[in-house]
Amino acid sequence: MPSRMRLSSGHLIIALVLYLAVAGFNAIFAFPQLPTWYAGLTKPAFLPVDTFPLVMVVLFTYLLLGCSVFFIWHASCMNRHDQLLCLTLIIFTIILTGLWGYLFFGLKSPLMGVMISVLVMSMLIATMIQSVKVSFGATLLLTVVVILTFLIAYTNYLIVQFNPSLSIFGT
Repeated sequence: MPSRMRLSSGHLIIALVLYLAVAGFNAIFAFPQLPTWYAGLTKPAFLPVDTFPLVMVVLFTYLLLGCSVFFIWHASCMNRHDQLLCLTLIIFTIILTGLWGYLFFGLKSPLMGVMISVLVMSMLIATMIQSVKVSFGATLLLTVVVILTFLIAYTNYLIVQFNPSLSIFGT
């Protein structure tokens, strides 16, 4: 039994590191733009002035996604096809979330940030529908992630509305 626990712990670490690596990739584009370009944007009043709470929400979202991967990976479902499909969907979602930071901050295009956020939400919902067959725990975590992603997409949308002079495809 102890070797199984180590395997599970290793898989959890792999799942979390995968998502934190994507968060780090996004940070490469975001952090240089926060005090300059992002600070100059007109933003909705509900956004905090300090970016720390926003960073924490994003990290929390990535941690939830990593835990979801772990739950799906270790689910004892009868149909391995369902499990593999669910893992494939969530890995594709990882790729899309990795693109968000590049599009929003790297290209300075909040509109493209909205579009990728909508794609991420669509993938998350498809993953949730599939994960119901595989892991109820993952489904619950993904529900929270969908809500957080909706808020990010809505915030992106408001930034686009409040800054009509921004280029569609960024700088």
